[in-house]
Amino acid sequence: MRYYLKTHLLILVYLVLHSSLQSQTYKELFYAGSIKYQKGDYKGAIIDYSKAILLNSNNFEPFLLRGLAKIELGDFRGAILDYNQAIQINPNYDEAYINRSYAKAKLNDFTGQILDLNFAIKLKPSPENYIERAKAYIKTGNKENGCLDFSKAGELGHPNAYEYIKLYCN
Repeated sequence: MRYYLKTHLLILVYLVLHSSLQSQTYKELFYAGSIKYQKGDYKGAIIDYSKAILLNSNNFEPFLLRGLAKIELGDFRGAILDYNQAIQINPNYDEAYINRSYAKAKLNDFTGQILDLNFAIKLKPSPENYIERAKAYIKTGNKENGCLDFSKAGELGHPNAYEYIKLYCN
């Protein structure tokens, strides 16, 4: 019985130490990826974020930031996949929807962009989100909804909203 308890205690200590080392390594990789991203080393950032994800796939942030690095490299489809993962982990983070909407727009998926901005606006009704959705509506030929969103952005204080209304709605 004593050997049994000692063995389990050793296993427990190993698991605790091993998980704390992995957690530290995850943080180091995440930080290294962020530094590389800030320096414009997007490929290096993707590698570090990918390694961090292998250690902890339950955190949405490395998916979100890896998606940003992929956008910088023009990999919009890959970025969308990363944003899908980030949203699955944390569906209440508006930036994931905003970033995914940008990637969809770069692929001319303006309907998908609008759907993502709908979620972003529900989470954070900022004037910038209304402006982006208005532009997407205009690109899909839905001038009415686009102009309503420009107006809402103006009500919320966007400095260029009324210029957009003059340009697109009159």
